[in-house]
Amino acid sequence: MKKRCVVIKDPKLRRIRNNLREILIKAYQNTDIKLTSEIDAISRDSEGRLRMNRTPSENAELQKLKDMRSQINELTDKSICYCRACKQINKDMAYNPTLEEWYCVECYEEFRDYYYQQKIEKQKAKFLGDYYEPFFETFT
Repeated sequence: MKKRCVVIKDPKLRRIRNNLREILIKAYQNTDIKLTSEIDAISRDSEGRLRMNRTPSENAELQKLKDMRSQINELTDKSICYCRACKQINKDMAYNPTLEEWYCVECYEEFRDYYYQQKIEKQKAKFLGDYYEPFFETFT
């Protein structure tokens, strides 16, 4: 799969896109809050301390809720609703097929430029610090 960019030029369509993203993010946040409170209701006592004496059915329900929360987090992280790097919701997005994640066009270009910059430094045998080449290479 190739890199995809979703660029919207019409201001009215941008506003609609941004509003839809906001709605989706708020729905996610509400679901996350609900799941967190359900998890806490099972795993904590009335004073907020962890309960160690849960029944097998409570443990099964707790695991089910945690799995649901994890799946929702994973879907949200890979959604086009916000940039994976800067978390902006009102920007045009570019898809990184290797990472299966969306980045705003600006962050995508910064990662790509940084990769090329570091490639030049590497050829000069300079120390690159915490540079993780496979990550940045996905933006080329």
